[in-house]
Amino acid sequence: MLEFDTIRLELESFEEPVAKLRVSLHIDDVMTQISEMENRTQEPDFWNDVDKARDIQTKLGRLQKKVELYNGLANSREDLLMLCELANEEEDLDTLPEIQAGVD
Repeated sequence: MLEFDTIRLELESFEEPVAKLRVSLHIDDVMTQISEMENRTQEPDFWNDVDKARDIQTKLGRLQKKVELYNGLANSREDLLMLCELANEEEDLDTLPEIQAGVD
């Protein structure tokens, strides 16, 4: 159906900008930092320096939020694309407003 094809094309056009955003936000590097920081928090002497431990916990939280927000955006695009394709196959026009709201 034309309505779903238009939305599908719009969602597909977001693939490159989302990929560029991943690079711009250094998501892969951030995920590495998160892993390293999480490992550090498991070390027995982590809380020996309380101020440093709090700083690490704060930074870890910010980095996790950054990844979470990016993943939310990327996953929403994928979910909407899948919903659009399924609704198109079923010719389910009732789903169209929900998909359009997600795109907007």
